[in-house]
Amino acid sequence: MRKNGLLYATPLMLVLILVELSDVIFAVDSIPAILP
Repeated sequence: MRKNGLLYATPLMLVLILVELSDVIFAVDSIPAILP
């Protein structure tokens, strides 16, 4: 049961990291649009 939960948690963690990364990239990308 623990192994099954770990197998499910790993892809979920990867998706969460990808979402956070894209959020950071969007934030950095929108900085020049806000400044001028």
